Parts: sequence; structure tokens; C-alpha cells
Amino acid sequence: MSVEEQHALGGSGIQALVIVVASSRTCEDDSTGSFIVETLGKAGHSLVQRRVVANDRGAIAAAVQDAVREGNRLVITTGGTGISGRDVTPEALEPLFRKSLPGFGEIFRRRSWAEVGSTTLGSRATAGIVGSSLVFALPESAPACALALNELILPGATKLLEQIDNEPLAETPPPAAAGWERTVVDGTVERGIRLPVPSALQGFGPAEQVLAQSGEGGRLTIAGQAYTLWGFPDLGPQSKVLAIGTGQAVEIVALHRHHPTGIGSSSWWTPPGDLDARVDAVVGQPLPVPGMWFGCTSEAVYVESDGRILRFDGRRTTEMGTPKQALATLMLELSRR
Repeated sequence: MSVEEQHALGGSGIQALVIVVASSRTCEDDSTGSFIVETLGKAGHSLVQRRVVANDRGAIAAAVQDAVREGNRLVITTGGTGISGRDVTPEALEPLFRKSLPGFGEIFRRRSWAEVGSTTLGSRATAGIVGSSLVFALPESAPACALALNELILPGATKLLEQIDNEPLAETPPPAAAGWERTVVDGTVERGIRLPVPSALQGFGPAEQVLAQSGEGGRLTIAGQAYTLWGFPDLGPQSKVLAIGTGQAVEIVALHRHHPTGIGSSSWWTPPGDLDARVDAVVGQPLPVPGMWFGCTSEAVYVESDGRILRFDGRRTTEMGTPKQALATLMLELSRR
């Protein structure tokens, strides 16, 4: 949407932003997000814009956090509120809510029942407060978004924001982390420290070659564990950063802008639960073969089965070779993401 279109739609109302959750749509072929923008603009809200993000928890959470930091008091997402394995919008947003607004989802589903019947059982539309902004997660359906906007959000947003603004804050929140550091929760980062290659990777040529290409280094301490940091090309906000455990076991975590993923068993990035629960949390499908956890990215899990590493993305299983071969491949991929 051009600046001229924004001004044509906008008024002096609430500053709003629409986030379209979809891996295949763009602003050009997205009709629901366009409808929401137009509806908000006609209601007099200002600087109405639209962005498209992938069906990825980290990407969705980062997009909403960015929108709030930019001063948008009303943030509306569309898509990803169903029950398929790729529908992760509620999971991405609920950890961000300092206060949930359960009444929105309850009333929305009750009103939807009259129009779509039992289909509404699969709706996980939700809402909450992030910082001092209202965030609503709506379905992909334009009629459902029209119902939510016209009957709930537009009539109630101004009054809710007045209540938020009158709410005394206990303390000023700390400055938001930028880039890959936003994925580090309750951790301490020390920059400018060039540490040796962790013992678990010493003598492993492919791993040492990848690390030799890094620039600025550092140390991360989180949950009582120490990790060496390797920045590609440095430790700037837009860099790719590998955090490698300093113990005897191989533990490599890729700290990118949206989410941490990698190889190992660290509880601060690995989904909780047994193997089946971990696999389901990442790809939304059961593992077709028995195996042991090896690692994950946002798109796939890696398991060891009969001495070979298998990649499973919820649709197909691909062999990656021996653990060392898979480790070399993954390190190279993670440093370039």
C-alpha cells in the first residue's frame, strides 16, 4: 500500500497495523488483509498498513513486537488460528500477552456459531494486550473478520485503550532487544570475546571450517549454561549467530532474528516433552519411524535412527547421512540462514 493510499484511508483515530499470516500469499493476492485495512481506514483509524509473515511462531511474534514498538496501538493478525499443524498464531501471541482478553474469543465464537455452526469449534481466535497495544488474532476468512471488526473490535477498541492508558504501570519496561538478541531470554551476552572451538567440535574439520568464517565472537550465559557465540559476519542485530555449548556434548543453537533453532538438547530452545511431543510441536505430524532426537529448525526435525540422521518436515523423510555428516551440513545451513 502506498503512502497516498494510507492517507486516503487513514484519519486521526487509532494507529493500526494488519499482519497477514501466510506462507504463500503476498500483499498483491491477499484479499482478507486488504479488506481489514479498508475497514479500519473507513472507520477513521490512522496509518493503516499491512505486512505478510510466514506461518512461523518466531516470525509472527517478532512481527507483532515490531508493530508494538513502532507505536501501533491496534494490531490485527489474520490467519493461523485453525487447528492444522501449520496454524500457530495463538501459540506465537499468547506468550507475549501481559493480559489476555478471553471475552473476545468467547463472544466471537458464540456469534460465529449462528453463521457457520459446528465449524466454529475449530476456531482459536484470541486477543490480548502487548505493551500498551491491543492485539487481535482473527481467522483467514473475510466474513469472519468482518464479524469480529464490526461487532467487537471497532466498537470496543477505543474504550479498551482508554482503560490501558489509565492503568498505572509498575515500572518502565527495559529497552527491547534487537535482532538475534530478542531470542535470548534471561541470558547474559558478553561481546568481544574470542573463545576457542568447544571441545566437542575440536578436530572435526567441517565444523572448524564453518566457525573459521565467523567474525565477532562472544559468550552467552543462560540458565546456568555457558555458550560460545560466533557471528556471521559479526554480532550485529541482522547477523546470523551460532551459540555452541561449552560442554562435552554437541549443542549448537542458531540465534536468528525470529527464533532459536539448532542441534542438541537445550531446554530453552527445544520443544518440551518426549520425542513424539517434540516432533508434533515443530511439524504437526507424528514421526513415521522410531528414533532419537537430534535437533530441529523451524521447518523440520532431525532424528537418529539406526545410526543415520533423518530429516522429517511433516510430509516426507530425507536421509542426511551419519551424525557427523548431518552435523556438518546443518552447521553450514544454520550459519547462512
